[in-house]
Amino acid sequence: MEYMVQKLDELSQKVATLSNASFIPPGSHQSAIIEPSPVGERGPETCPSISVSHPLVKNDLRSSTVASKTEYEGGSSLSAHAIFATRYLQDVVSNTNSPQIAQEMTSILDTLHGIIEDLKQQRDTLDNLYPHAKPIPPGSSIRHLTMPPVEMTLACLRMAKEQPRVQCFWLIELISISQFNDYFLRVYSPGPATDADMIIVNGGLYWLYCECASLFVDQKVKENYMDQAMRCRDNLETVLSNLPFHMPVTIDVVFAMNVAATYCLQMAKPSVAWSFITTASHLSQTLGLHSAHALSTDDSETKNKKIRLFWAVFLTEKSLCLRLGRSSTFRDEDITIPRMAFEQSMESLLVPKWIDLAKIQGKTYDDIYSPSALMQPVDIRISRARALAAEVKKLMDSEDELERRYNNERRRAIGDDLHEIILRSDKVWNLSLLSLIYRAIPPEKPSGTAFCDECIATAREALEEHEKCIALILSCPWHESFLEVYINWTLLQFPFFPFIVLFCYIVETSEPDDLKCLGAFVEVLQSVRSTVTYKTSRNQVRLFRALYDVARKYVEVKASTPRVRMNVPSSSSMGVHVANSSSIGPSMLIQSSSMNPGQASSIPGVLQSVSEAGLSNSWVNSGQQLLTQMPGYGPSMYASTPAQTDFNNNMEMDLTGMELGEWFYENHQMFRLLDDGHLW
Repeated sequence: MEYMVQKLDELSQKVATLSNASFIPPGSHQSAIIEPSPVGERGPETCPSISVSHPLVKNDLRSSTVASKTEYEGGSSLSAHAIFATRYLQDVVSNTNSPQIAQEMTSILDTLHGIIEDLKQQRDTLDNLYPHAKPIPPGSSIRHLTMPPVEMTLACLRMAKEQPRVQCFWLIELISISQFNDYFLRVYSPGPATDADMIIVNGGLYWLYCECASLFVDQKVKENYMDQAMRCRDNLETVLSNLPFHMPVTIDVVFAMNVAATYCLQMAKPSVAWSFITTASHLSQTLGLHSAHALSTDDSETKNKKIRLFWAVFLTEKSLCLRLGRSSTFRDEDITIPRMAFEQSMESLLVPKWIDLAKIQGKTYDDIYSPSALMQPVDIRISRARALAAEVKKLMDSEDELERRYNNERRRAIGDDLHEIILRSDKVWNLSLLSLIYRAIPPEKPSGTAFCDECIATAREALEEHEKCIALILSCPWHESFLEVYINWTLLQFPFFPFIVLFCYIVETSEPDDLKCLGAFVEVLQSVRSTVTYKTSRNQVRLFRALYDVARKYVEVKASTPRVRMNVPSSSSMGVHVANSSSIGPSMLIQSSSMNPGQASSIPGVLQSVSEAGLSNSWVNSGQQLLTQMPGYGPSMYASTPAQTDFNNNMEMDLTGMELGEWFYENHQMFRLLDDGHLW
């Protein structure tokens, strides 16, 4: 530790020496803030370049707008889950023989529809893309952005060295904190600094100041550190808003693009994050970071840095693929570098097992939810789903020597409580993935349920594990800061499908214990109203709240109306429902897969039964109108393929595939409204 402090003191002296060479205007209210010289603003750009596929923002951020179009999302997204759940309840209500239930549910269903409509009306604007970016005056550049005081920054770096908790949750791309010093010196000295340097330093310091602020009890000190964090955040968005279209092909740019993607994910902007992470992926493969042969001539330290950076990009990209329902830009067969060794994983939270889980995420989309997978016979998809589920459970239950050593070292570094919280957070995340995989397996027999028994049991287990994790977090003295991290990265960064599963099961059974679990889940999300997490993810929280209110109201109304016959739709009985249109199954199949949404009203027994029961036609049509406005939506892509046009030859394959495919697609479109495709 004394050696680390000595190195930081030497670094401080170097920065002080460099600072004396720069001009600080007289009367500056913060003499420690370095205003770099405009000489060498971006540094030499002699490397090959690659295009960055994200919108460029002009300096006049407030005066520009862009047309808003819904981006394509596949069926693994939360939007598909949400639309499936709301339509599922709609079908149950429409098939009841009780006008009282339909009438009493109208208002709350209209409220849910209103939420979707309100969100749909919000248009994309460039100032919402990077709301904290600052206009750059004429003659100036990003090199003139004001950085936090050097003394405070060095104090943060010292705390990062001394506090294992800060190390654990800081930049996972780094092998060690000392690796950050080179970027820090380039930005804080008057010499040249590239866009990548500015992104890495401002992004890194934003998270570092936030972590350090949570260590202080004194409110004024905490606020001072958070003010500096917000300054770095503003700088980061300003740099991102002024990036050139072509980026140089360098390791630093790969690092910077991953930092940018992580930041956009934290700000609930997954499609913007996708642009950055795909750029990082293309650059990393161009540089050969995935190839053991390409790295064979590097020295040990350089090789370890490249391997760690590659896997950090890989993890982010694979997670976003499943969240957005898109194919990965990585081919697992092309990757020949080793997983990280034990010594490479100690200073931050990049767990080796996460690499295996990331690969399973990619296979979940490719084998179950991709368009080609949905064209396969249902028994093939079931076989694939069971194989993937077995892989997930094997990873959850196993612990190899590398992981055992890593867990012991992490427990020693951060303490038993925090280590246990991380383990349980991982389990919640894994169970959510497992329930998504089980979604592809239909019930074994017509039983009035939308999901198989394993899917329902896994969803319950995920909610139970979530409650245990929350209890652990609330028992810790620093629970407020970590609760925000847990909600943002465990519950909201990956579609929390268990919530949708239990929502549908409550509609089927009115199970009070499951309803209580959903209520507790929503309460936890709303407990961080004053935090950045709530502000950036408020649309998702709002939807979870609305779904819970709908379920609670439905259970209350159903309980007050005895002897009511409820026709619960079942995903396993789609073939019967299509063959006999008087017994309609989930409207998502009939109204979306087989025809244009505008043609749905011609089907007997769907809209008529709802109208007779008192449910407004405007709400019934809303889901159809929503999907009609989405690009590429019309006759089902799955219904139009040659393999699925002959229903008589293989009805089970066709209908199950179409239902799963449309659910997958519509789910993404719903949460496209709630994420950054329409909101920001």
